[in-house]
Amino acid sequence: MSDARSARIAELRAEAAREKAAEQNAISEGRLKQNLQNGVLKAVERVEEVLEAKIKALDEVENMGDDELEMLRERRLRQAKEFAVKTEQLKLQGHGEYRVVVDEKDFFTQVKGSERVVAHFGRSATRRCEIMDGHLTKLAKKHLETKFIRVEAERTPYLADKLKIHALPSIVLIKNNKTEHTMVGFEELGGEDDFPTIALERALHQYGLVSSVSEEDAYRFGKVTRQIRKGKVDMNDWED
Repeated sequence: MSDARSARIAELRAEAAREKAAEQNAISEGRLKQNLQNGVLKAVERVEEVLEAKIKALDEVENMGDDELEMLRERRLRQAKEFAVKTEQLKLQGHGEYRVVVDEKDFFTQVKGSERVVAHFGRSATRRCEIMDGHLTKLAKKHLETKFIRVEAERTPYLADKLKIHALPSIVLIKNNKTEHTMVGFEELGGEDDFPTIALERALHQYGLVSSVSEEDAYRFGKVTRQIRKGKVDMNDWED
């Protein structure tokens, strides 16, 4: 192994040790609030697990021959290219932005082109719908794997009737062309207008509409209460 590679591995190990020591020192010195202690301890345990995994991976790399390292490099380059292609495909389908649906025909076009769709049925003049728009705009940029759309309920009466939209805002969660759940108002987000975006993100993650939420956010905000409206709709059964 080259001296440069050995030095890099030693540097990473030292950095991992410093990170672990810093986390433990922060707890021992009491700089964190008492009501977060349990969560912080869990976070430190996760940090330790990650660092151990990094060190193990470095050991494996250290024992690799030049041919194995080249194969690893090529595999990672291939994965990066595949990810880039997938990202561009999703953007072409309207992912990465919060789109406004102009009519019912446009709605079906948007839904059928994506595996996961978050559809906000709202009204422009409604304060809570404007609040929801702000949160969904942020999440649309963050979660490229999901399409986020805005539907004016009064302009799409057929959809509102079929999807049983009786209160605004209503967030219809759609996977593979089928409705999974409808979030009505802010009931699942604490019931207050000033709920944080992470609360909505966490709820969407629980229903499988976004791929991931950081573990730290998960324990900070806890489990979002579910006020579930049961019943699923297959759009293929009733589209005109």
